[in-house]
Amino acid sequence: MYQCDENGNIIIQPEEAENVKFIFDSLLSGMGTDKIAKELQKMNIPTKRGKKWCSATILGIIKNEKYVGDALFQKTYTDRHFHRHENHGEADSFFASDHHEAIVSREDFEKANALLAQRAAEKNNPKGSGKTQNRYVFSGKIICGNCGSTFKRRIHDRGSEIAWCCKMHIENIALCD
Repeated sequence: MYQCDENGNIIIQPEEAENVKFIFDSLLSGMGTDKIAKELQKMNIPTKRGKKWCSATILGIIKNEKYVGDALFQKTYTDRHFHRHENHGEADSFFASDHHEAIVSREDFEKANALLAQRAAEKNNPKGSGKTQNRYVFSGKIICGNCGSTFKRRIHDRGSEIAWCCKMHIENIALCD
């Protein structure tokens, strides 16, 4: 996405910037974050760290002010025991608008984040609530004894049979039997 040159200037990595643009364009065209992650996987595009795409990674990219050219400094802080924490007002943070070249327009950035907020409100899941969308009574409560992942509700046989299955098994049968 971005990299520093030998003089300390922030420069855009073109191939990674295309992924960011794809993510914003896809969201604004109506795709959900999970669908975008699956699409990037299908296209064999690796994440920056070479891992599998997931909806949380997509959300992080859409919410990150860096892609619109801004910078928020001190998002995390270190306590007196040298443990790192997210900064929720415990330490001062500093915001710099138009700090570097943007990958997405401010208009698209604001539309995308407004769309995420709208979708969260529709699901009664406002920002900062820490609430996940648990539609069913067992959501997030059944834990796989093999891999420790949670179970997902599945519908089989054209809706006539409901079953719960390990999330890792659903994603890749080799990860959990």
